[in-house]
Amino acid sequence: MGARLGANEFLANRKYIMDTLALFGIFFPLGYRWGRTGRVSGSGPAVCVILACWTVFISYVLINVLRGVTVELPGGGRICMDGMGTLRLNCHYNTTGALEMLFFLVSLALALSRKGLLPKAAFGLASAIHYTALVLSNSRTAYVSALFGFVGIVFVYVRRSVCRGKRVRRLLSEAAVIALLAAGFYLMRGALYSLLRGGSSQLREVIDSTTASFTGRTDIWAGALRIMVSDIQYLLFGVTPAEVRGLIQELLGYRVYTHNQFLETGVALGAPAMLALGVWVLMILASGVRQIKAGDRQAYVSVILILTLLLANTTEATLMFYEYATGHAFFLLCGRVYGKTLRNEDLSKTGP
Repeated sequence: MGARLGANEFLANRKYIMDTLALFGIFFPLGYRWGRTGRVSGSGPAVCVILACWTVFISYVLINVLRGVTVELPGGGRICMDGMGTLRLNCHYNTTGALEMLFFLVSLALALSRKGLLPKAAFGLASAIHYTALVLSNSRTAYVSALFGFVGIVFVYVRRSVCRGKRVRRLLSEAAVIALLAAGFYLMRGALYSLLRGGSSQLREVIDSTTASFTGRTDIWAGALRIMVSDIQYLLFGVTPAEVRGLIQELLGYRVYTHNQFLETGVALGAPAMLALGVWVLMILASGVRQIKAGDRQAYVSVILILTLLLANTTEATLMFYEYATGHAFFLLCGRVYGKTLRNEDLSKTGP
């Protein structure tokens, strides 16, 4: 099934290799040091600078595309609203949505955690701008994931002030807060899109009965599994990232990745690598849960963001191989949780 890459295999996979090395060799260690020491030299200002620059750029993009003006990029790239009323940052709308979901949630978490009116207002404005871009991306996957992250992040900051009293009353209050946040977030999507698009009804519904196959993803997942089990070599060692799309094209007639990060890993690197990734993620999440039980609110936010990115990648594959900022953030957060776990273990043995 499919032609092997032969002598050119390394060259064909060099960008995937470089991205994987960056994830495990740069972003995870940075997160680990952040969690282990409580700081990463220059990381705070760097995050703020990156967030500020991207927010200014997205603001410029939104001002232009909502006026019907195409933004021309160096190298021939273009940013515009397509015929379906979808914002594309010179890439697929789901990739646009995933990127804006990440910046929206990071801005929101910073706005809620900062002290002082000016920082809160600045990060709040940034979150509103990225939320607008998220809505205009028209990505259901990104929006459902953002809904989960939004409720989780906001809830942790409001439960102490809203949810009081005895256990039953407190649980009911928490359920009411979650329901109100989720409903408001969902309803805001349609209202904002309609406002920005002049009453356009082209918004994709988050739950659409006409797309029971998740826009063809179930066929893609079935094809990916068929590739994995078609050859013992593929099952154990994979086909390499560079061949995934080509083999799926041979099977289904269109060139696409697997639209699931774990399946993408399994097809590219083999079932053992997919299993190892799953076990590693579960270990990171278990470490985060232990920190939450110990009363670490920052760990709660980290775990919520990790779960949000995992949720988004049940129908996408933006955590490994493809040099997406979502993958960089995921490994940074995983490193932080792991480093914080080791730090807490050291403190429990030696004391503060």
